[in-house]
Amino acid sequence: MTLTVFGPRNVLTDTFRLRANQEQTLIVSLSDLPLAAGNQRLYIPNKIRISAVAAEPAFNFILTGLRLRPGPPPHEIACVDAFGQRIRGSWDKKIPNESGLITSKTEEEKYLSEIPDNEQGGRYFGLESEQKFNATGFFRLEKVLDDKGEKWWFITPDGQPFWSLGVTCIRPRHNRTAVTNIKNREFLFEQLPSRNGRYGSVYASDTTISIYSLNLLKKYGTIDAWRDRALERVKKWGLNTIGNWTEDSVIFKRKVPSSHTGS
Repeated sequence: MTLTVFGPRNVLTDTFRLRANQEQTLIVSLSDLPLAAGNQRLYIPNKIRISAVAAEPAFNFILTGLRLRPGPPPHEIACVDAFGQRIRGSWDKKIPNESGLITSKTEEEKYLSEIPDNEQGGRYFGLESEQKFNATGFFRLEKVLDDKGEKWWFITPDGQPFWSLGVTCIRPRHNRTAVTNIKNREFLFEQLPSRNGRYGSVYASDTTISIYSLNLLKKYGTIDAWRDRALERVKKWGLNTIGNWTEDSVIFKRKVPSSHTGS
């Protein structure tokens, strides 16, 4: 059985496993409602949905009652742990502690070491082609006519067709979009880093924090170390483009075709 609570911006889901003919009282804490609220009112749900599935194609699910009961005052209950995760709940790969982050880093190193280097397409990652194009020294578009009709191709600076395969937003944080509002909500967090301590740089402003950036620092030690690992992934995975909204320091660290927002 799955209970889904809909908030203004997100949903909370709790799943329970019941046996045939089993009767059980299920208690679901609503202390985590702020996780579904976004910047709206923290403890006002929009609706609740109850659903059930079973191995048998036909079954009956009987709900005998649904009620609210008083709980502790909201300001006494944290719902986000030190890694930005929901405290109440468990799932595969949930980070248990900082040692868990280090373990995931070691596993990542092993995984990447087993992938052969992907050296494709020469300097600009172009495709081998019988058809030759003018080498203009710039990336450009050209309309090509073949037996299947007209199509547009990217052409590399040295005159090879180019199929762009990349990822956007390689960045440790973004001060406007990838941050969490903590103003008057500090009580929701089990632990926040000191503004004057080792992780003080993860605060994007007086009111916001980048949990993602915080976890990167805990896992890799420095943003430079994270940047090297991110670019290693790009190479190992055979990606040939660094997409829009990526930090400039990543783009200039390795010579890979990239896209930028025009002004």
